[in-house]
Amino acid sequence: MSIWTQAERNAWAWPEPQLPSHWCDSGDLYIPDNGINPEPGPYSLSRTPYWREVIDLAVDPVIEQIWIYKPTQVGFTRLMINLICYFGDQAPGALGLLMPDEDSVDEIFGEELQPTIRQSPVMKPHLPARAWDETKQEIWLDSMPIFGLYAGSVQRLARRSLRYVIADEINKYRPFKQEASPIQLLLKRISNWGARAKALFGSTPTTEDGNITQGFNDCNDKRRLHVPCPRCGFYQQMHWAQVRGFREAEGTTKTERAEWVRRHKPCYFECIQCRGRMEETEKEASIAACTWLSDGQTCKDGKIIGDRPFSTKVGLHLNSLASPWLSFSKLAAEFIEAEGDIDKTRDFRNARQALPWESIVKRTRPSIVRDKKAIAPVPGIVPKWAIALYATFDTQKDWFAGVIRAWGWGFKSQLIWHGECHSGFDEVLEIGLNSRWQTEGGGIVSPKYLLIDSGGDRTEDVYDFALRDPRILPTKGASGQMRKLWSDSEVKPGVWLRVFDTSHFKSALWNLMHDPDPTKWLPHRDVSEQYCQEMASEHLVVDPKTKKRTWKETGNVRNEAWDLEVLQRLCAEMDNIAAAPAPAAESPQSHRDAGMEYTNPFARR
Repeated sequence: MSIWTQAERNAWAWPEPQLPSHWCDSGDLYIPDNGINPEPGPYSLSRTPYWREVIDLAVDPVIEQIWIYKPTQVGFTRLMINLICYFGDQAPGALGLLMPDEDSVDEIFGEELQPTIRQSPVMKPHLPARAWDETKQEIWLDSMPIFGLYAGSVQRLARRSLRYVIADEINKYRPFKQEASPIQLLLKRISNWGARAKALFGSTPTTEDGNITQGFNDCNDKRRLHVPCPRCGFYQQMHWAQVRGFREAEGTTKTERAEWVRRHKPCYFECIQCRGRMEETEKEASIAACTWLSDGQTCKDGKIIGDRPFSTKVGLHLNSLASPWLSFSKLAAEFIEAEGDIDKTRDFRNARQALPWESIVKRTRPSIVRDKKAIAPVPGIVPKWAIALYATFDTQKDWFAGVIRAWGWGFKSQLIWHGECHSGFDEVLEIGLNSRWQTEGGGIVSPKYLLIDSGGDRTEDVYDFALRDPRILPTKGASGQMRKLWSDSEVKPGVWLRVFDTSHFKSALWNLMHDPDPTKWLPHRDVSEQYCQEMASEHLVVDPKTKKRTWKETGNVRNEAWDLEVLQRLCAEMDNIAAAPAPAAESPQSHRDAGMEYTNPFARR
């Protein structure tokens, strides 16, 4: 029989540590009122709810490393300070705070960390008793020491045994000439603690070979912030391409347009599912309901569907659209001001979108399409030089985007129609094959073939649609380079899927758009600004290490129009437009691209 009563045992028991998120919301942790912080006083995660789940990863027994791919102005510095204080109060262990340089260490200790400890009721009991226990770069709490480290000092990095490491702006760390990198040296300092050790790395990205990009890519579990649509409840990432309302800004210069956006605040976020609007006034509520989903997971009615991959390393990505201090319109004004300025564009991509800057080989600017729009004819009229009309459609959740384009000798082309279908496959068929268009010389013509993207969640529906007419062909872009320009596979009886070399046909489209003859590839006179933007939605980049070239989305706008026009170029190739006879006034010299193969229309490969 125990000599201690239950009440006595409870009194002497070591208290169970709180979750970091609960501890931070206790009201006893203060943002210092020192003239630097715009929102001093008791700290609450309700201001930045996206950090709630992240800070709790610090006590997950499985997680050893956390890599945060972040923009500016999302409260990351405060997250670091809060986590340091939590360890000091709830889970002590020697901690190293690594910054890019010595000045950064002095700044964060003097302006953030030390004032927070002194002014927070929960941390005051841990203040050092002796004056020499607190310096510009070290704090010896009664529970644990905190060491300020900087990436340029091998000696400071190599001499301490640590349980925790927190590293900020790791892309600014310079490698040592004859030593391991600062990050590797830091990880060695915590190895003695085994699974009890924790490492947090955060940085705004710079280039694809930067430390944060490499660390994030090495994580088996990559999580991205998702928020619900206030209209339909669909959980999605917040991509810059879904910000609307600023492309019609008034003004003749980009400065005037940016100021108009700042003054009128017209911007909103468009749901990728229902296309409903998330107004600025609704953003806070949506962010409060956010969740972090691993790649492959979905969320429905607030419940996560799918398993997280097992990993001791977790990567997290968010951008500035989640920030409570940056409105949609403020970001849009910055985006407008960055147009045509390579340095501002790079900064917007790194600091706001939290995406690495890429070495761009080919890019299209919206102004290219706008300039062509000024010399283009009206929509709906087929030019007399046209040989064929093709229809292409992109499949969305419950609607379709479509293009009908006229093609002639030498891959000359002109947009006839660009729009959307919201009444299902019957409308796609009616417009894509049965529509009748007037020609310049008199007469009527209809589209010859209809190519439709088979991607997304409606693949089987697209295959069934293809059975309705032999002129309908489902397509899919290949993920890598192909030996042939396309190949076919019978996906169900009577339905052939054409898989094509995406990179080749995107480059072929880009070449047409940038041909010295501005009329070689034309939109029509009434295309929207959205169409102009979407035609600039992808660029060709080169990997600095492998030198491999890849077409990637810019992340600035949706890309339906671009995808549709790529399918148009594919259809023209399949129909052997290059072999069509040249007009009498034209040279019969072939316009075929070097190295391309030509076959009969729609021949199986």
